[in-house]
Amino acid sequence: MKIAGLILISAFVLFFLLGQLSLIDPDEGRYAESAREMITSNQYLIPLLNSNPRINKPILFYWTILASYKVFGINEFAARFPSALSGLALILGLHFFIRRERKGNSFIPALILLSSPVFLISSRIAITDMLFTTLVVFAIFSFWLSLNDKKFMYPFFIFAGLSLATKGPVGVILILFSVVIFSIIEKNLFYIKRFFNIRGILLMLLIGGSWYLMLFLKIGSREFIELIRQETLGRFRDGFVHREAFYYYIPIIVAGFLPWSLFFFKFKRSDLKVKLNRFLVIYIFIAFIFFSLCKSKLPTYILSIFPLLSIVISSGIERSWNKKTDIGLIFFAILIIVSLALKFIVPEIVYAGAKIPFKSISLAIFFIALPLLILSREKLKIQFFYLTLISAFIYFYLLFSYGGAFSNYRSTENLFKNRDFEASTVYTWKFFKPSILFYSKAKVDEIDRIEDFKEGYLVMPKDCLVDLKTDIPDFKVISYTDKYILIKVQKLQE
Repeated sequence: MKIAGLILISAFVLFFLLGQLSLIDPDEGRYAESAREMITSNQYLIPLLNSNPRINKPILFYWTILASYKVFGINEFAARFPSALSGLALILGLHFFIRRERKGNSFIPALILLSSPVFLISSRIAITDMLFTTLVVFAIFSFWLSLNDKKFMYPFFIFAGLSLATKGPVGVILILFSVVIFSIIEKNLFYIKRFFNIRGILLMLLIGGSWYLMLFLKIGSREFIELIRQETLGRFRDGFVHREAFYYYIPIIVAGFLPWSLFFFKFKRSDLKVKLNRFLVIYIFIAFIFFSLCKSKLPTYILSIFPLLSIVISSGIERSWNKKTDIGLIFFAILIIVSLALKFIVPEIVYAGAKIPFKSISLAIFFIALPLLILSREKLKIQFFYLTLISAFIYFYLLFSYGGAFSNYRSTENLFKNRDFEASTVYTWKFFKPSILFYSKAKVDEIDRIEDFKEGYLVMPKDCLVDLKTDIPDFKVISYTDKYILIKVQKLQE
């Protein structure tokens, strides 16, 4: 229980320490604003964005943000709270699942996941993926536990239904494929029979399909079928957004799971003698292939594989627990290479927007990495705890030191701070960010040509100001950031 308490305290510090950072991610602004508009319009069944229905994602995640707004008020912390709470639940659920399933250090997988960069970042973002991942992983855990204890069968279908209400059928499909392939490999149809429980499937469809049925009745069959086609087959086959190459997720997994991805090389065939590991590896493989074939790609799409990877590689870590290992030394070398690159290479080829002092970051990473060199002769159980801290050290150092400057560069928050635009219309030219809606609380119209702009408030990239002066010489600058500017037009050019 002491270890569980340590995990709990660490997770609370991780998830709730930094609630007031600006909404810098475009998708964050969409979800945060949609939930805000649902409250202000007293419309709780159809998400709204800029007063228009936004029905390309199911309703559950919007409801979680909406509930958070009711408790904490409408702000960045409240928008991100559901993701943070989902991450916390996932860490604790992972710990207790492993403690139930096998002997040994059950805290290891939880600390591995807690200290992974991809998890650190995803648990702080107001998008669907952390909640979806938690529900899918809990469904996998429940299914596995139900194989020996029927009382977990209905929790499996409940979590599967909730995942369906969060991000559609992809989680259920991946679990189904995993169960089928696992049954074939194990030459045992028992697993498939456990999945195809009629009452359970009806419960899953009731939980996950009710909103879809309501939407079908509201928008009609033609629009509903087209929406489903676009959000499933369209994203998979055509990739109308976020198109990336097939190998896109390989560096995401390697870098996003450091330092633990180095333990992939410690994985042995004997680890597959554990039936749970075999099942989890099948899901990991299927999810990786599925999302790699999908034309639309984002790093968080494969988030559900990382908790399972934490379990699978923990076998190798436990096997080497009391042995000396070269992993710490290898990770030290990687960080030194990164440090040198930040000092001598990156500043010459990368412009991150804000004036980020790469040399200072390089020095900080060097000193954070230095204890790994000192610990390199110690046993893995000594190195392990510093390895769990090092990603958090780097992450929070960057966030505390430069998060504000980077947010100010990307976010539109400071354009509207302490100003009332709620009864106004704000126009945008040459760009659009959903966070404009969230911070201005106004209706936002995009204009393609400056000639179409009549009068009022206009937001645009700061570097377009020169182009504006030739068409609209008479305007007043209301506010600006490093990247954007807000003006009020006083008089149009005749």
